[in-house]
Amino acid sequence: MDVTQFDNVASAAAAVSGTLGSKLSAIVPGGMDSDVLARELIAIWSVPVETVQPRRNRPAHVARLRWVIRNEDLKLFDSVLDGLSASSAVGLFLSDSWDKGSAVAIVAMLAKLLKLSYNAVKKGVVLDGRAFAVMAVLIQQSGGLTDEQILAHVSPKQDDWTLAQVRQVLAELGSAASRSGKIALVWQSTDQTWRTCDV
Repeated sequence: MDVTQFDNVASAAAAVSGTLGSKLSAIVPGGMDSDVLARELIAIWSVPVETVQPRRNRPAHVARLRWVIRNEDLKLFDSVLDGLSASSAVGLFLSDSWDKGSAVAIVAMLAKLLKLSYNAVKKGVVLDGRAFAVMAVLIQQSGGLTDEQILAHVSPKQDDWTLAQVRQVLAELGSAASRSGKIALVWQSTDQTWRTCDV
């Protein structure tokens, strides 16, 4: 397993930013700084190295961290962003009228999607571009969406989506096979709307 280790957060964030930068620029409005997304994600790779007690007699302890980034983690994020740019979900992120507040919201949604994907794959779940597209739509709608509303969001740029396919993807995400059994990445409420789960 290829890993890169960093002793400070700035270097680790710069490495992640450099990897995601070109893909991110294809999805979010021009001028979006990939450093912002990298800073949102960097905590998932922090590993405590040691706890150092200062030389003074005080009982204080200072934890030292290292950031260990696996190459396959960055490839996963690259795949998620590829899936979004190839799907209609990218249309949800693109607009000529984005302001700075919208750009921050987009980064927060992308960070949530990437973290959810990372946690799911870490648990052994296999995801594809259609799953990423549906999760991206749901992450942007905290109030949830019905099957038909999800179809309306994913199908404008890709005519090959059908209601049956949306329902199949939702069923797979609702009971995804992992190493420790089935886990839910999405759930359906009593009002028939779907939302993402934290894993």
